[in-house]
Amino acid sequence: MRFDLRGWIGAALFVIGPFVSFYGYWGIITWSGYSKPTMISLVLLLLGAAAFLIGCLLVLVGRVQHHVVSPAEALNSPLQELARRR
Repeated sequence: MRFDLRGWIGAALFVIGPFVSFYGYWGIITWSGYSKPTMISLVLLLLGAAAFLIGCLLVLVGRVQHHVVSPAEALNSPLQELARRR
């Protein structure tokens, strides 16, 4: 299995999302004693959470499976065995 472009974007969002959320949460904790949480911190927190969830979906959707049948596998397939018996 390999990733196509959507899979790679999903993997990047899956990894980067929690870091973005951390910076948003850190901003809320840092500034909570002085005033209300800043809008930038809240937006970062929500963007990081959304990026993580979207990344999970894109990792699942963006997979491609390549399968190559070798000649030895083709000769030993169950259909070939049935054809030989008849």
